[in-house]
Amino acid sequence: MNSSSGGFFTTIASSVIEQGGVVFGARFNDCWQVEVDYTDTAEGLSAFRGSKYVQADTGSSFKDAQRFLKEGRKVLYSGTPCQIAGLKQYLKKDYDNLILVDLICHGVPSPKVWDKYVRTKVKGKTGSTINFRDKSTGWESYSIRIAEYAAKYYDDPYMKLFLSDVILADSCYSCPFRSGRSGSDYTIGDLWGASDWVFKNTREYGIGAVLVYNERLKLEPDWHKEINKISYNEVISSNPSLIVSSKKNCFARNMSVMLSTRIGVSCAAYALRCLRFARRRIKKFVYWRSR
Repeated sequence: MNSSSGGFFTTIASSVIEQGGVVFGARFNDCWQVEVDYTDTAEGLSAFRGSKYVQADTGSSFKDAQRFLKEGRKVLYSGTPCQIAGLKQYLKKDYDNLILVDLICHGVPSPKVWDKYVRTKVKGKTGSTINFRDKSTGWESYSIRIAEYAAKYYDDPYMKLFLSDVILADSCYSCPFRSGRSGSDYTIGDLWGASDWVFKNTREYGIGAVLVYNERLKLEPDWHKEINKISYNEVISSNPSLIVSSKKNCFARNMSVMLSTRIGVSCAAYALRCLRFARRRIKKFVYWRSR
């Protein structure tokens, strides 16, 4: 229930920990920004669970991963496709004791936009809980929770801007590392369109897709209670972000300029709504005049 969808990351990460290995993943720091950290305990995995819709700082994680690899410890490194590609370029060689897991990535918003928003919610409170994908309202109708604040994803200002593709990093609009080109061993992500044709009674907890690229790594039969094999094209039809970069919204520049000022995320989301409405009205007027 704490994972965003199928829970594959926790399963494989727990296996690595049991073998005395080290797991790298994204977590919130004390300032509510996202950073890549590592753990070698089962308890430490909880901070890595769940989606974080903000760019993560890799910090010293590449250097730390290389150190553990040279010591002979098994290492699981999870991240966005570009982070996995960056790690492989940093290491400059393959390691048999390294497992790389990337995710089906929509794109990553600016940490500055997230910082501007989250500070209006936590308001200096320490120990506040942040959950981008709270499934208590359902997997497909998930909510975002920040401290005492909660809203459905389609009602939250930050999520509106994120899913409208107006606050993503410029590189996300033409990502060269999709479609398994990051060099990962596994790709994991949501299988949004699969509820009706793969599993039954899964809308509450979610369905995860797992793509295996490395022949030496196989899905162990005890990793999941239920595994269904589906085609690559079926995964794409359920989550096109596997191969297609987000398209830059025509209002992205407006939002970037607006959010670089003192204007908050909620005001920017309202402005985006107004701009979209005005654009639709203009298009309708032009169409009417052309008839």
